[in-house]
Amino acid sequence: MRVTRPRERGSSQASVVVDGSRAGGQTATDDQGSVAGGAGMDQATVEALAAAERKRFRDGRPRSMEATSRATGTMPRGVPMSWMDELYDHPPLWVSHGAGSRFWDLDGHEYVDMYVADMSAFCGHAAAPVVRAVCERAAAGSQFLLPSEDALVVAEALARRYGMAKWQFTLSATQANTEVVRIARVRTGREKVVVFDGKYHGHLEPTLGIIEDGRVLPEYTGLPAEVTANLRIVPFNDLDAVERALAPGDVALLLTEPAMTNAGFLLPGPGFHDGLRELTRRHGTLLAIDETHTLVTAHGGLSSEWGLEPDLLTVGKSIAGGVPLGAYGMTDEVAEVLRPPAGGAAVSGIAYDEVATGGTLFANALSMAAARAALTEVLTPEAFITTARLGHQLAAGLRAHIDRAGLPWSVNVHGSHAFYFFSPEPPRDARGARDTDDPGLRALIRLFLANRGVWESGWWLGPTVSVAHTPQDVEAYLDAIGEFTEAIGLARRTGAMTADRCSSALPRGNGLRLSTRPGCLPPRGTPSHSAPPEPDPSRPTTKCDRNTLTGRARPPADLHCLWLMQRARELSAEQSFCRAEILDGHARRTALLANDRTLGSTELPAYVPWNGGPGGQPPLPLSAWAVVAAMVV
Repeated sequence: MRVTRPRERGSSQASVVVDGSRAGGQTATDDQGSVAGGAGMDQATVEALAAAERKRFRDGRPRSMEATSRATGTMPRGVPMSWMDELYDHPPLWVSHGAGSRFWDLDGHEYVDMYVADMSAFCGHAAAPVVRAVCERAAAGSQFLLPSEDALVVAEALARRYGMAKWQFTLSATQANTEVVRIARVRTGREKVVVFDGKYHGHLEPTLGIIEDGRVLPEYTGLPAEVTANLRIVPFNDLDAVERALAPGDVALLLTEPAMTNAGFLLPGPGFHDGLRELTRRHGTLLAIDETHTLVTAHGGLSSEWGLEPDLLTVGKSIAGGVPLGAYGMTDEVAEVLRPPAGGAAVSGIAYDEVATGGTLFANALSMAAARAALTEVLTPEAFITTARLGHQLAAGLRAHIDRAGLPWSVNVHGSHAFYFFSPEPPRDARGARDTDDPGLRALIRLFLANRGVWESGWWLGPTVSVAHTPQDVEAYLDAIGEFTEAIGLARRTGAMTADRCSSALPRGNGLRLSTRPGCLPPRGTPSHSAPPEPDPSRPTTKCDRNTLTGRARPPADLHCLWLMQRARELSAEQSFCRAEILDGHARRTALLANDRTLGSTELPAYVPWNGGPGGQPPLPLSAWAVVAAMVV
């Protein structure tokens, strides 16, 4: 999990204030301050839309807002762990409960969870086998500082799955990576560690550095400057840089994900991993693969799927269904360093000839029981076949929406996990990902989706399909993201989505408030109208209310509804655009109503079928309609 966006000196920064916090990151800007990467939208547009979505978010969640306010009396930043505030560009939700692919907040809002708690909920919320195992184990005792039989089953299952001979356990992948670094140093007699730019392997000091102006600096405050003395950082997919880093012959460990997941989803180029393995062996450096995130992409992770041959491998997060557990596997040769100290350990205050590993709660009976259930009953080969199929449905839908909206974006996917970049081609390394990202736009997407019942991933990660997700969950995500991409696609083409025009559709009672202003003319050459479908006498004239259009009630499959503006005939003499919603079967789309007059701010309490005008004619002249883009309420 990545919790900061590193800044590089001398680079242009475009940031957007979202709910009092600043979403910073690497973007290229032109002299007018418009975002050159991303969707090509000017920053004022993104800020105005974010302000509208932010208000909707806050107003709709009074209990979460009150809980945060109350929590500031006893918890810094109003949360029990700082990431719960830091990871989001909006106030934190307070959760009531979860089940399967969804969870609910204190205000009763339901969310399709595409973040899956940064991969730790990949088994789904409250997976029945895990719940059962935890309850039974807790009733029989959860901690003894002695091995339980479940540990045998878990270690054997991991060995078969990932191909590593020996296993040890911690409470998190951070702690697993910490011990892997120590083991590598003992095994090689060296101290230096190599990682890739854009990495995140947990909050372990040996890897908490960034590179600026060619120098490795501490990534956070509270770290001593010398923490980076033994750290080298190189670009992903750059074997020449890896060779230069290893050439001095002083590197104990190269630690990497098989595909990077904390600066987007960066896939390795052809031959990269083969070259990495050859270089590390040639220079006497151990290779560790961190599968903490990527284990969701395949039954044996990408290491097994791609035939990688690491010396050590780390996992965590979802391997115990969200119950705290980390683990690391190693070859028999590497495991030889985990020997007991000569003469035993009898007193404190003296040095021991033993690798610094272990912790009181590591490999506790409760975590091992949860892991046994998760690995043997939930994270099965069949489950990964399903999640891979849904992951590709997700990616195909993302690409279709991006193409339809004419956005210069791209998508990477493998198995259940995907990521969309604000660039025509996926970047090869973290610098490329930073330079083409638009943090303000990404924060707006997360807020927009949250307001529509979809919990998007953190900005660094991308959406993930869990074992509990269904095709309907994927479609719900694609509906929401598609409505956003079509809206900003329209903004790029026509400029029709700026702050002082049709900025956001906010439900009020049973209606929709649309705000427009004079002067939002379409670009030269834009068609003046698009005819609605011919009336179908066989189609029932059914009134559409908000519940129908938001999916809370199932409409007839052939229903065509239009949200009419009560004051449409009162428009004044200038061309203006306003959004209105059309329901075509079960797919929501949006029309822009273009007329010769200007509408102010209007309440829309009623919905009338498209063919419900007098004599079956459209309620406004054909010249009044321009079906242009989509926006959801």
